[in-house]
Amino acid sequence: MGSNDRRLVVYDIDTTTDEGRKRLGRIGKLCCGFGTRVQKSVFEVIVPAHELARLVSALNELIDADTDTVRIYRLRPGPTDIVALGRATPPSTDDLLIL
Repeated sequence: MGSNDRRLVVYDIDTTTDEGRKRLGRIGKLCCGFGTRVQKSVFEVIVPAHELARLVSALNELIDADTDTVRIYRLRPGPTDIVALGRATPPSTDDLLIL
């Protein structure tokens, strides 16, 4: 793909402790700086490679690798098809994709 890649960032943070709940908030705030929240723990981002590396590094610093999970998926290039049900609101740009 070109210089910007579409990515889906999903995470599951252990919130059984106060520190876990704090991590969850910090991770959400970090991801808001990179993309659009589409679910409570799911973000769509469009980033160049250097920004993706910065996001991955920052996430790695925030998570507890023993209890938390973060996955970042590259979304396929091409036309965007969005199906939004219920309270879901499609993003305002055609560059984003909801799976």
